[in-house]
Amino acid sequence: MPPTSLSTLRLTPHKPRLARWWWFDMMNEILAWLGAGWILWCCLHSLLINIPVKEYAIQLFKRVGFSGFRYRAFYTVISCVTLLPLAALTVLLRGEVVFVWRGSWRLLELGLAVAALWLFWAGAKHYDLHHMAVGKEREEAERAEIRFSREGVHGMVRHPWYLGSLFFLWAWPVYHQATALAALILSCYLLIGSFIEERRLVAEFGDNYRQYQREVSMLIPWKWLSKRLLPKRKGHRP
Repeated sequence: MPPTSLSTLRLTPHKPRLARWWWFDMMNEILAWLGAGWILWCCLHSLLINIPVKEYAIQLFKRVGFSGFRYRAFYTVISCVTLLPLAALTVLLRGEVVFVWRGSWRLLELGLAVAALWLFWAGAKHYDLHHMAVGKEREEAERAEIRFSREGVHGMVRHPWYLGSLFFLWAWPVYHQATALAALILSCYLLIGSFIEERRLVAEFGDNYRQYQREVSMLIPWKWLSKRLLPKRKGHRP
């Protein structure tokens, strides 16, 4: 066995620790940039649905000769083009495992996944998908005649796709550092965005939407459950 110097004995145990700290610092920096990217995407998404920004973009495109410009198509393309690289980077980066659904908790994970798919499907039945993709612009007179559907899932919650997205974000079996960070940021954005969307809809549709608010819950179907679980007082005799 070749002789080993004292300096080698002192330095060898520290190499894995130094390498680990280097990897930890580098990963933290990458995660910080990734988190900043998701926050910027959320800000861009909110900016694009802002009514003054929408009206300015429509007028700008008309000035340069795009009279058939559809803002919703533009908004959808920009959102997807900026979302895909971030999502791919999040999946590729991973990092250390921070959370795993285990044991009987897997039933909750499965329930969240099924509920998310049902909310997307049920919500799509009542949304005008052609309107969302192509962007038929409504006139002010038409807006006053809009009545919000109380049928199906829209009689349970006002924002089924927001709720479905929240369930979808937390219905994955394993969460690494990158995916957990993205899920946290997007969950906060969806919750904050739902309140911002409420204000926008009230400003756009007025009393029609206020009446819808009084009848249907925003995300958690308290009103729908109370109508079915609590006894009706009207006509009730002790």
